[in-house]
Amino acid sequence: IEKFEKAAVELGKGSSKG
Repeated sequence: IEKFEKAAVELGKGSSKG
């Protein structure tokens, strides 16, 4: 689950960056 959460956070960060 930790890996999944990290992936989701990374995805969100990327989306925010553009």
